[in-house]
Amino acid sequence: MSMDLDEELLNDLFDGDFTVVFQLEGGMTNKSYLVESRNSEYIYYIPTEFAQKTINRANEMKTSLAAFNAGLTTMSIYFDPLSGVKINTYLPGESLNHIDEFDIDKVADLLHKIHKLDASGVGSLDLKANMEFYLGFINKNTKLDKRFPALWTYFTSFLPYLEKFPKALCHHDFQRSNIIKTENDHYYVIDFEFASYGDPIYDISAFANDNMEDGLNLLKAYFKDEINEDDYKRFYLYRLYLSMQWYVVATIKADDKENDALGIDFNGVATYFLDNALLCEKTLKEKF
Repeated sequence: MSMDLDEELLNDLFDGDFTVVFQLEGGMTNKSYLVESRNSEYIYYIPTEFAQKTINRANEMKTSLAAFNAGLTTMSIYFDPLSGVKINTYLPGESLNHIDEFDIDKVADLLHKIHKLDASGVGSLDLKANMEFYLGFINKNTKLDKRFPALWTYFTSFLPYLEKFPKALCHHDFQRSNIIKTENDHYYVIDFEFASYGDPIYDISAFANDNMEDGLNLLKAYFKDEINEDDYKRFYLYRLYLSMQWYVVATIKADDKENDALGIDFNGVATYFLDNALLCEKTLKEKF
């Protein structure tokens, strides 16, 4: 068994009757393991040190519970708000980043249901403060690309514009890897670590993390093709923001040598998101 796992905790939860099957594919914030006990399966999440500094566990608990009660996510059988360790029931299915074909209308319906949830006491995402928080982890030896400051200045010029639009409870990491399609063709969402109130189009933009067309297709499905210029403009603005955010996070993780711990090439991730940010800036200037 991996030394990361708390054997005493697993013994207490499963009365000693469990097997750690294997470590799952790495994510940006956790190492995770598939655990089997009495013909049931669970996911054991262990947060990285960086995740512990950046995630509001109280928000995560409240929004996860609201989503579970609405039938949109898995049940957590163990959640430690101090360590961030959690154990959730396992959904038999595939995350959308591992399959080529999925029903975009069902993804849109799932997102509408999330945006209708009520999670009392959960705050709103402050875009400027959130980015500045991440930038605070940049150490003196880390060099951001010289184009980043201009990108950030360009984006912040739109903050008054973005504040005009209604807010809803958002997942804020609604990318394909966090959406599960089960064998009976039901769709669920996992990992509410960044959930808070915000602009629903932020979630649609996050769905484009792997492929811009995914996000544009979801935008059309979400609004049933009744999309106006503001919807498209906000989509590209949030794509710009998310790309800058993940560029900063990946740069920090690369410098902190988290590549080995999670099995992710964070230098490559940083390059991908910086390129995406520059493309979004170009699109915004050309179209809006």
